[in-house]
Amino acid sequence: MMKTLVLGFFLFSASAAFAQSCPTEDSNGPHDASEPSMLHGILVHHDELRIWIGLKLSSPACGETEIQLTFDTSEAWRKADSVRSCGVTATGVLFLSPTGYYSTRMAMQNPKLKPDDSCHPAPVDPDLSNIPVPAGLQAYRVSITIDTRGKGHTTAAIWADPDARESLTPWQAYTHFSLNGGGDVLWFGCRDGFEPGDVTQAPESSEALRSQSSDLGVGLQVDSVNTVSFVCRRSPPPK
Repeated sequence: MMKTLVLGFFLFSASAAFAQSCPTEDSNGPHDASEPSMLHGILVHHDELRIWIGLKLSSPACGETEIQLTFDTSEAWRKADSVRSCGVTATGVLFLSPTGYYSTRMAMQNPKLKPDDSCHPAPVDPDLSNIPVPAGLQAYRVSITIDTRGKGHTTAAIWADPDARESLTPWQAYTHFSLNGGGDVLWFGCRDGFEPGDVTQAPESSEALRSQSSDLGVGLQVDSVNTVSFVCRRSPPPK
């Protein structure tokens, strides 16, 4: 009798430890889950068309085997990324991914992460966009390659202008870019204090160059390798 009671308590505890509350969808659209979920899995760093963090679940939840983990701040994202490949327990509210910006059908915003005891976190990466650039730098050239085939991949490289021989790193200190939900428009810009210009593109796009605040946008060929290059020049001092 005692063994039965102990086993029953163990099974109850295990089911309570990893609970799920699923989001729903009706004629009014998707609705977030009504309660937080506690899910366990392996944290995975995906370097694809977009870089994203996933939780590959130990057991399916709400019909999914992997969910995307999203964060409001770069600091929180980088802290989560430091436990990549670790087993973690994620607690948060599940929601259905509303747009093409997401890489899975279901996601969890700002989850609380508890790594397994066996996890050995890597040092948290610094915010590379804050790294100083050479004080005397007046211009530099940026090349962004976007492979939209399959799961895709995006890379960037920076060179000192005009010779395009001296490589500058890390690229995050010099440029920023993002893709629209459909993955067919690239928005890009320069570090604060620099302005983009002299844009070239291969293959060429039939769409006109777009502008949004200080950033520029170009259309991309889907299922192709696109290269967008431009020059960042230091902004003239205010008069």
